[in-house]
Amino acid sequence: RTVDVTAKKDGKEYTLVNSDSYNTYLFEEQGYYTVTMTANVTSDISDIQQSTIVTVYNFAIINANQALRSFNIPLNPDFTITKVLRENVNITYKLENNKELWISCGDENTGSGVYTVTILAYVSATKSYREFTFKVWINDEVPVILCSIDFGKSTTKQIQISFNRNLIYQQIGDSIIRITGMDDIIINEETSIENIRESVNLVDNRAYTIQVLTADGKVISSYKVTKKEPLNTISIIIIVISSLVAIGLIITFVVLRKHIKYR
Repeated sequence: RTVDVTAKKDGKEYTLVNSDSYNTYLFEEQGYYTVTMTANVTSDISDIQQSTIVTVYNFAIINANQALRSFNIPLNPDFTITKVLRENVNITYKLENNKELWISCGDENTGSGVYTVTILAYVSATKSYREFTFKVWINDEVPVILCSIDFGKSTTKQIQISFNRNLIYQQIGDSIIRITGMDDIIINEETSIENIRESVNLVDNRAYTIQVLTADGKVISSYKVTKKEPLNTISIIIIVISSLVAIGLIITFVVLRKHIKYR
């Protein structure tokens, strides 16, 4: 019998990491996984043909230090939700069904906060029950990013982007600020200890995209500003001359019109 194991993470092919044990794989990155195990079974009995057994497992790994706007556990007969705490307050009685769970900021029965969820799962392979507990943080705040000009506008002057890592970490947890042409600004527990305002100056003449992303790369907010090249001396002279010529033509037209009218 041979077993082939493949996996996808968030719908994309995922390279499996083999641990020290034979046929044991580690999944540590956050995301939604689909793991497919294909076994080709042969028999010594000549009249029994080779058969293929395919088993698919789906599971998610979440980061308790990263805020989500919503979270759900689909209906599953093998799962029983035994306890749900919101900010350490038991709200299990509010659940309409202990076989599925939906948490979101807009739900009157749940809302924003840190949840501790306990699930009793039936493991068919061992025909036994296993209980596990995890935390999930729900929040839909938009992180605060300040700019010296209005987002979407342009200027010939230096543009300054300001932010407070400590504040953003309190709003959405582990995250990234990504600015065109610059290294990512990482926000986590270690980098957000100080409650200070930081600034980044945009000096090159180009369009800039300023994005705030979750730690796993999902866009939370996105803005655009443009720094344009100032007009050089020749361009200014040409504009001034063109303006003077235009004014001269207007004056000439008015004078000629009056002269023709009086004649």
